[in-house]
Amino acid sequence: MAKNMMRFPIYVSAITAIFLTFPAHSDPGLTSPFKIIELYPREVGMDIVTDQPVTSPMGCPRTDAVRVLMTASNYAVISSLLLTAFSSGKTVTVWVDSCDSDGVGKLIAAAAER
Repeated sequence: MAKNMMRFPIYVSAITAIFLTFPAHSDPGLTSPFKIIELYPREVGMDIVTDQPVTSPMGCPRTDAVRVLMTASNYAVISSLLLTAFSSGKTVTVWVDSCDSDGVGKLIAAAAER
C-alpha cells in the first residue's frame, strides 16, 4: 500500500503535465472599445484597422485589426455601421467569434457609441 501511495504524486504530475500542453479554449465575446483608423475592402470582406490594440476573449494573435466577412449574415448592416462610425469618429465594440488564418479576429456583430 505504501508503494502505491508513493506513486500517486508521480501520476498526478504526469496527468497535469499532459493537460498543460493542450491550448486553452477561448469563447467568443466582445472586444475592448476602439476607434477605426483605416478600412481595407477585400474580396472576402473588410479589414478594420484599430487605433489601439484590441483585446478579446478569443485571444487572436493580431490585435491591430479585426475583419468582417461577406459570409456574415448581417454583413451589410455591420459594414454600414463601421463605415458610419469611421466617418464620424465614433468608438465601436465588436463581437469576435473566431480568429482567421492570419490571426485577425473575425467579427459577427458591432455596436457604435451614440
